[in-house]
Amino acid sequence: MDLPPPLVGSLIDDAYHYWLGLDAVRSPPARRQIDPVAMSKLLGWIMLTDVLPEPPHYRYRLIGQHIADRLPELARGMPPLSSSVNPLRPGGDELANMIAVTRSRQPRVFLGRGRIQQRHLPIARLDCPMVEDGAEISLIFSCLLFRGS
Repeated sequence: MDLPPPLVGSLIDDAYHYWLGLDAVRSPPARRQIDPVAMSKLLGWIMLTDVLPEPPHYRYRLIGQHIADRLPELARGMPPLSSSVNPLRPGGDELANMIAVTRSRQPRVFLGRGRIQQRHLPIARLDCPMVEDGAEISLIFSCLLFRGS
């Protein structure tokens, strides 16, 4: 995957190369391979989202501190995401991105506007699939940046 030019050299670029370094070239890496020490400069911008059983539902497991500072409603916990309920944005562009990552088993970048409680924020988010048992996608490793700030 080639990152859009504005993201080359960004923390998203660093997160993508960290994920690739987990032996992601052949197949999605296992969640147990995540090493917080090895990605310490990224931690505040990382989100881990559980992939729940069908239909595709998603639940935030971990929200980095820099994200939580900007979006405290995420840090307080939210219900699972599904195609019928998406607190990030009605219409579900971010959710559609996570569904595509789960189905394709490939990373994707979302560039757009996230909406949380009437605030529209320009964001860039890298979503990368991770596995638990070697087969099913069980986690999405994401790096979320707020653009233009």
